[in-house]
Amino acid sequence: MSLLVGVRNRFTAMTGRDCPAVEIAPGTAAIAARDVTYAVDGGTKLVDGISLEVHPGELVAVLGPNGAGKSTLLGLLTGDLHPTGGEVLVGGRPIGELGARDLARHRAVMPQSTALAFPFTVDEVVRMGRAPYPGMPGDESDDEIVARCLAETDTAHLAERVFPSLSGGEQARVTLARVLAQRAPLLFLDEPTAALDLRHTEDVLRLARARARRGDAVLVVLHDLNLAAAYADRIALLARGRLVACGAPEQVCTAPTLSELYGHPVDVLPRPGTGELLVLPRRDAG
Repeated sequence: MSLLVGVRNRFTAMTGRDCPAVEIAPGTAAIAARDVTYAVDGGTKLVDGISLEVHPGELVAVLGPNGAGKSTLLGLLTGDLHPTGGEVLVGGRPIGELGARDLARHRAVMPQSTALAFPFTVDEVVRMGRAPYPGMPGDESDDEIVARCLAETDTAHLAERVFPSLSGGEQARVTLARVLAQRAPLLFLDEPTAALDLRHTEDVLRLARARARRGDAVLVVLHDLNLAAAYADRIALLARGRLVACGAPEQVCTAPTLSELYGHPVDVLPRPGTGELLVLPRRDAG
């Protein structure tokens, strides 16, 4: 049985609490931008004619220099922004057809930062991920789901702490736990590793890749080229609001492409023993 058919069967079999709002037919993208444009300030295009798909079972990383349009594109794909041109499709349906709760059951979003005005505990924050499924039966209880997501993100020991008292990295991991608890088949992660140390950075990307391997569609915005090359199935490179390249890491991560994109010379080398791509900026000896 193919991955996509298996994913569809899993979605069809799910009931109650974790039933997604949109059934994704085999071969259909979980999320798709079709020639999407977003213009502001009298016509300035922050996103300019981008077409991009993310399918169930894959992790797509979006990269590019500052101001490339990464976060704006993410806002369009999540439904937080409305395109001024083109369209965004969720499982083949226009995103505007989905209500707020249906959208929350289909996609979960980890923003760059989370600000909470009230002193919620970590446990309460993670339980917010269960909000789209009030009073509905499921294959696991909320307590079981929350406990597992806290464990996966190494935040179980923080469960009774007040969220605003945490460090930036701890808050990021708790926010990821909330996103995982939502159990949506489409995940959006906006620079999830920005505040994390080495160990937790790797943990987050391993979790994202594991969700994709279980059949979810995952899109992650990153700045770290080496992380993207190590974990992503495909990499989309943006510059000045346009998609300049999209493909497997070995197709996209070439020295000429990246040097031009970032305006700085780089070398791309195979890692000894694994062949994993390493992107290294060139530095003057002096």
